[in-house]
Amino acid sequence: MEAAKLHRLIQRIDEFNTQDPNKVRVEDFEYPCELIYSKHLTEWVQKLNPHPSPALMIASRGQHIGRWLIPRNKYPQDRSGYLRWREELKKFHSNKIVDFMKAESCPVELIEEVEKIILKKDFRNNPDGQTVEDALCLVFFETQFHELRQKTSAEKMREVVKKTWAKMSSHAQGFFTSLNLNADDREFIEQSLRA
Repeated sequence: MEAAKLHRLIQRIDEFNTQDPNKVRVEDFEYPCELIYSKHLTEWVQKLNPHPSPALMIASRGQHIGRWLIPRNKYPQDRSGYLRWREELKKFHSNKIVDFMKAESCPVELIEEVEKIILKKDFRNNPDGQTVEDALCLVFFETQFHELRQKTSAEKMREVVKKTWAKMSSHAQGFFTSLNLNADDREFIEQSLRA
């Protein structure tokens, strides 16, 4: 895939994500949440795989595109509601990225590769799919774990830690010590994994 086409696709994804009305503060400025999230995810993907394929780059940048358009609170606040929400999100993200790729006349094979990664189809047997899953887990620990822990029981959080860790490759697990975590959260995670 030509570098110019890849650059245009990444730009289109970023432009779409600037529409996120939810903001996150980075230093002294506020930015759209999904724009920052997608860039952070891409950075982790590039740490995990310094030579990512075009499919991996597109899928990582578009993994959560437009996520604010399908809010969690529109679904029942139970396990089945959560799973339905996650499935709807995956389809939405995939469809949006496929539309962008078709507009750029990307080859069908590349579109299918990206779709497979975003939909998490058999990610354990797809190196690019596993890399995105690894990056998602690392971003969760680094940027979302602390907030979730404040409103979730310790028992439930221990389950979350174990399930998240189990989805990660040993390669990604090796990056855990480099995560920017506060000491209390790090200790909780380590204790949960030892239990």
